Amino acid sequence: MSLKLEIKKIDETCKKGEPVTGTLVLYVKDTDHIAFMLRVSHRRIQLSRTDYNGPVGEEGIGVNYEISTFGFDQGTVFKGSISVISDQGEARIPVTLSIVRDELSSSQGPIRNLFHFTNLAKENYEEASRLFYTDAMDRIFSDGDRDTYFKYRAFSGLTGSDYLTHAGVEEFLIETNKKSPVLLNFAESGVMERSLTEDKEISVTVRKSGWGFPGFSLEADADFIELEKSEYGSEDFEGNFAEIRFTIKADKLHEGHNFGSLKLASLHTNISIPVFVDLPSDDRSRREKLISKQNAILKLKNELIRKRIRESYEAEWIEQSGKLIERLMERDRN
Repeated sequence: MSLKLEIKKIDETCKKGEPVTGTLVLYVKDTDHIAFMLRVSHRRIQLSRTDYNGPVGEEGIGVNYEISTFGFDQGTVFKGSISVISDQGEARIPVTLSIVRDELSSSQGPIRNLFHFTNLAKENYEEASRLFYTDAMDRIFSDGDRDTYFKYRAFSGLTGSDYLTHAGVEEFLIETNKKSPVLLNFAESGVMERSLTEDKEISVTVRKSGWGFPGFSLEADADFIELEKSEYGSEDFEGNFAEIRFTIKADKLHEGHNFGSLKLASLHTNISIPVFVDLPSDDRSRREKLISKQNAILKLKNELIRKRIRESYEAEWIEQSGKLIERLMERDRN
């Protein structure tokens, strides 16, 4: 038999979904002509030609092959063969493909499945959120888990802000029964203040139950409540608690009862806490005196500015400033 093959077998390892390609080269000895047919054991094996009848040189006759791995799961081993039948002899080329586990790496070790990903999210939610939106995340889903994969594709489309990206991970894990929703509540039942004549900073505590993304938004429904900020995330929690700070603005209070509330909204919580400030009439009078004093100081500053830019004469400035200073002294006496 004068038929010679450059390779005796095809034995490859590859990643899921990646085709295996190469070239078979057929040589002959003591002749410059060959006729052959090629047959494959499985339709996954595709050849650039399946027969030939013609001259052959020293470089031989090359036949390209491509073997599809579409639909194979990680760990699959495919076995097949390519048979050569020619007028110069016959040969069989065994084919073995092993689909390797292309692991998703993390600080907790390889992420091979959804169970591993859930454990990572529980220990390091921020890292899990970053991996969730990478192409490599596809590797943890097996072909037999199409429903979970479709849910992943849906929730991984939630992008555009930190809140949305964290929400995508949270809702995916809840939808696949890997965790329960994070719930929030206020540690206090309400805020009550009385007789405020100046601004006062107040703090209340938000408590969370369960692990996962605790982000929430906050808004106030009264003018006398000034929030320190309106968006809170994981970084604002120490353990299971986050502190909310806000200021009660004295100049926005009216005489009598002042009612307001803080409204908190998260992925699975919508709650509010009442804020009540009582301002009796005598407190109102003291507050009005304080505001009048502040206005007088402001006008005095304006008069000084006018003088410096020469919009008023010195005598006029002295007269106006004297009146304002007298008004301030009267406020202090009272």
